[in-house]
Amino acid sequence: MADGELCIQNALRMAPKDLFFDREPEIRTILDMCLQLAALPAQSCALMGPRRAGTSEIAKRIYKELFINQESILPFWYGFDRVFQDPVHFARDYFSQLVRQYLAFQGKDPTLLLPRVIRFEAIERMVTDCSDARLHGLRDDFNAALGDADRTALLAFTLQVPEVLAQGSTGAACVILDHFHRVFRMNWSDGASLTELFPQAMGSPAVPHILTGQAEVLQRHYLSMETTAGRIRRISVAGLDSKRALEAFLAFCKRYDVAVEQEAAAHELHRFQGIPFYMLSVIRRARQEGIALNRWDAIRDTYFAEVEKGEIAFYYDSLLNRCCPGPFAKRDAIRILSHPLLHAGSRLALEELAKRLLLDLDAARVLVDALASSGLLAENYGMVAPVENPVFDDFLRVAHRYWIGRVGSDEIRKDLFRGTQDVPVLTELKKDEVSEPGRKEKHRVSFGLVLPMVSETELVAARAAEQVAERVDFPEEDIGRIRMALIEACINCFEHSGSEDGKIYITFTLDTEKLSIVVEDKGVSFDPKKVPVPHRPEGTGAPSRRGWGLELIRNLMDQVVFEDVPVGTRLRMVKYYPKDTGLKAQAG
Repeated sequence: MADGELCIQNALRMAPKDLFFDREPEIRTILDMCLQLAALPAQSCALMGPRRAGTSEIAKRIYKELFINQESILPFWYGFDRVFQDPVHFARDYFSQLVRQYLAFQGKDPTLLLPRVIRFEAIERMVTDCSDARLHGLRDDFNAALGDADRTALLAFTLQVPEVLAQGSTGAACVILDHFHRVFRMNWSDGASLTELFPQAMGSPAVPHILTGQAEVLQRHYLSMETTAGRIRRISVAGLDSKRALEAFLAFCKRYDVAVEQEAAAHELHRFQGIPFYMLSVIRRARQEGIALNRWDAIRDTYFAEVEKGEIAFYYDSLLNRCCPGPFAKRDAIRILSHPLLHAGSRLALEELAKRLLLDLDAARVLVDALASSGLLAENYGMVAPVENPVFDDFLRVAHRYWIGRVGSDEIRKDLFRGTQDVPVLTELKKDEVSEPGRKEKHRVSFGLVLPMVSETELVAARAAEQVAERVDFPEEDIGRIRMALIEACINCFEHSGSEDGKIYITFTLDTEKLSIVVEDKGVSFDPKKVPVPHRPEGTGAPSRRGWGLELIRNLMDQVVFEDVPVGTRLRMVKYYPKDTGLKAQAG
């Protein structure tokens, strides 16, 4: 059956065996579910994982196993490689693919799966030439539905074809739908959408469907629908663990004849998140440029080249281009995705995000919706949140500096790999009890933090604020405001201080009533009275950025005061505890 396997591999464009690494547990889980269909009804499932984790390749191997190594389950494969603008074109294509695969499986002739694209008329001739009377009847019913003006009825009939074919043969079938997230882009005015109709087709316990696609998009648009919630099993497909990822990286280097040192590979392995696509992109570039990956900095620099201008950059740039109608929209999309608070893990209201970036609200809403539909951003009920993807974050850093910062390649590389502390170390400065006339003693504890003025320092400061806020029962909303105010204060230091020592000095003080945050630099003195009151001009003129940062800080905190100091600027921000809340006992 070697030729048959080759036909299936070519028809589905499967990755070669030596480039597909160790997904046997996931494949076996789904195969066991399918092979028990005769005795035990199965639930449809969705393979959920990070981008390029290999869910499509897993699904392809499941189809190959079902086609070659068993006879009791009809296997069907449909890849949403195109976005159809007409329900008739989709119905003809879907029907053609299923009928061709049925004939190939029944006749054990994988050559019928080629070529990948086939005309509907050719399928009709194949049906006519076969002796299956039931298939003749199905074809006639489909042609009758095509001639009817009711497009919803046509689509509903088409989606039931796997069940009809199974009832007349094996009694059970498995339908694999690859890149199912593209269904949500097929909205036509003539007939119901596939999103509305597929849940009914997936309701048959004898014909489970297996979905692959962008996890965030599937969750947002399909799995949370009333008609699908709780009916579709989610199967997690994570990146390879560190041991398997190292084995894969070394195996891929051997496959491409690239020299590599295991210790260097292990040192830089975290960059790839266990995703073979990222590893292969770096290794292919090393092969093309004759680079030996026997030092950790060689792997790191090759990774940077990929994120900047290689396969990884091309992949994510293509996704961005699909979301943006032009270069100015792309620039704004990068600004949205790169917002410091989103990078710090916060959720922001769309209105707040648009105000912070000085974007038109309607334009921002269109962009956020497009980014969320592509799985690059999470959006729900007007709240915007980041999607965890460190490699995409690296791409964004490069894109942001190119599109907005206009920084050179060498400077971007240094900035990307300079690194910042994931968990800032707070130094306890003092802990005391202060007596004030006519008042009871105050418990007070202070922490200090000194940070360099480098990229993403504001995020480190925000994490420090979280550490301090954990000592007090602040509501989540207040913690978000504190984080945002501190980020804005740090950004102001970067942009306006001109400090020679290049450092920001932050002090957090907790007492029984409030949290005080002092942000100080040793640069140019700052006079808040000279900052104009920000406003949006009428008409289409672009709003000035001056004053918006300070205005935002004042809106977020309870007190904002600039204190006189001999050198530089000192900003004190205060947030009072909610009623009946104070410094926790363990603060000391």
